[in-house]
Amino acid sequence: MTAANREEEALLAELRRIKKHYCGADAQLSVADAVYYECGLKEQRQLDVVLSLHQAIETYLASKSSLSRRSRAEYSTYLRRLLRLNPETGREKLADILPESWENILKTTFPTPSGRNKARRLLHGLYEHAIVHKWATRNSVRKVAVENEPERALCVLSSEKIKVMLQWLLHPKYMSIAPAVGFMLWDGLRPCDINRTRWEDIQRDLLPPALKRWLDKLPQQYHGPIAPANWHQQWRYLRQAAGLLPWQNDTLRHTYAVYHLKRYNNPNTLTQRFKHMNSRQIRQRFGHYPGISTEDAQQFWEGDAL
Repeated sequence: MTAANREEEALLAELRRIKKHYCGADAQLSVADAVYYECGLKEQRQLDVVLSLHQAIETYLASKSSLSRRSRAEYSTYLRRLLRLNPETGREKLADILPESWENILKTTFPTPSGRNKARRLLHGLYEHAIVHKWATRNSVRKVAVENEPERALCVLSSEKIKVMLQWLLHPKYMSIAPAVGFMLWDGLRPCDINRTRWEDIQRDLLPPALKRWLDKLPQQYHGPIAPANWHQQWRYLRQAAGLLPWQNDTLRHTYAVYHLKRYNNPNTLTQRFKHMNSRQIRQRFGHYPGISTEDAQQFWEGDAL
């Protein structure tokens, strides 16, 4: 018997085994039926490897090792809080938790709409990961509605507070973070933008006059990252020393937008920095902030206060 014949006999024997197992010895079973049943069995075996919510979260967090430390901390904080405050749910099978259960869990675990929306977004990623790995067949948080988040009041620095902050930044203790703060204040960069921006990325001739004048006051740098590795900690200490507490994370970004609109009255240019907003939304959000005069805005952008 040739090798091909032996392989054919082996396949026929396997089909007879499948036929007998699923349909009985006397039932008719085509090759297509056999393949269908066998594939179904394999899929069921994969679904039999069911993880609890706790196991799924820990496995999911382990898969995020390539993320930045800040992003990993965010995933860990939100998802492990779910486990800590809902230990019984943590022991349930991930695939068995219903959408209405998730609504109640999110409401009791996170006090604010923004917190619940963030947790929902992370759980959505967990379920999509679980579906790919056959831990679940459906995404149970997809039906949980995203909540409307009340808009926080703007926190914008006055001219006087900007001057105080800049004076502290010229102190040798804080001068290493002065370029990063300058780019947030006059170029609208977010802290996460600063983390990945290098001097090689900067086109100095395109910078605002005030930012150029600010950088001229600092030790010259031509290569490497704009901010040192531990700049978040130094930035927090500076705000405390300069009396700028309490502090909202987007204060410098909002300061940039308000002074920009007051000086140039052109919301279209701000859409490059605020890509989630159109020009009408930008004008509504930043165009009516009180207490900032046209003269303040002009001094801000020309760097007259430096």
